[in-house]
Amino acid sequence: MVNNLRFNNVCRAMTNNISKDHDQSNKKLILNKHTENTFTAFHQNIYGLPNKKEELLNSLTRNSLQIICITEHHLIDKELEGITLHTYTLGAKFHRRIHQWGGVCIFIQNNIHYTNINMDRYSIEKDIEICAVKLYILSCTIIIITVYRSPTCNIAYFLNNLEAALKQIYSNTVDTILCGDFNINYLNDNQNKQALNSLLTSYSLYSVIDFPTRIHNNSNTMIFNIFINKFKNVNYSVYSLINGLSNHDAQVLNLSDIIVPDDRNELHSYGEINTHSLNEFQTSLSYEAWENVFSDNDTNTTFNNFLNTFLRTFNVRFPKKRTKLRQNNKAWLTTGIKTSCNNKRKLYLLYRKVTILT
Repeated sequence: MVNNLRFNNVCRAMTNNISKDHDQSNKKLILNKHTENTFTAFHQNIYGLPNKKEELLNSLTRNSLQIICITEHHLIDKELEGITLHTYTLGAKFHRRIHQWGGVCIFIQNNIHYTNINMDRYSIEKDIEICAVKLYILSCTIIIITVYRSPTCNIAYFLNNLEAALKQIYSNTVDTILCGDFNINYLNDNQNKQALNSLLTSYSLYSVIDFPTRIHNNSNTMIFNIFINKFKNVNYSVYSLINGLSNHDAQVLNLSDIIVPDDRNELHSYGEINTHSLNEFQTSLSYEAWENVFSDNDTNTTFNNFLNTFLRTFNVRFPKKRTKLRQNNKAWLTTGIKTSCNNKRKLYLLYRKVTILT
């Protein structure tokens, strides 16, 4: 009985802490939020994309992401082609044909020009599932590679095929970002970690993740990773994003030196019309002599003179202003849906902490 009371008290205290952690996490995202015109990429092992895309987008509303990399989407080809994420295009994909689940894909913001890099020849279900795109952002070219490796795979096949893929696409003049689920724990030293590091450092790729990416029961692991050239991209930042969509936390990478033009903000011209400006407009028209309108017998000339006078007065009294209008592509994302998603996330965090206690 005493133990139950103690456990309940702990749970209540943790619930309060979860609420605080949730709010602090949101504040952290805002504080860490890069400026909207810098390059940012997202990766998560989502463990099944169907029925999660709306919640995924909701978890990203505070962040302006150019790239969304997904591992273990659990979809076949037709299902992948039918997936739509608002303001994003499916740029690259791999899906399984023999075994269930698995698969990788990359979504790209609509305003970014890209080409698909065919990686099918290097993909072997479970051993290495890989896809890639090449991005063209102003004068910068970036290659994004997303990889999934099953924990039971043949590590030799994985390393050999990954090296072959890197040989095909690597260039000193191009930024390369490798992310995915490697199922190699970087929190401790092991042979697989050493072998992967040995391979990637030869291509100037280094791990930038320094926090656990999977917390389950009493186990903390860092099996999801992002590799970049840290010496070329000195001003980078990474952080964990816990959205509760799976027991795999997401990772967000920002490269603040790479500027991305934001074409989603369209310039809109308008004239401000109100009671005062309307009265001023009417008064100005009443002071016009209109002599040039009635002095000519030609109908077309008379009309053109009238229109010129009218528009001149109109433009003076209603001067054009220019503003940026951001398209709201998430109008369906109501306050109720956002609240439900946040509550679900709080419950997931509570579940995770209670599971660790028990």
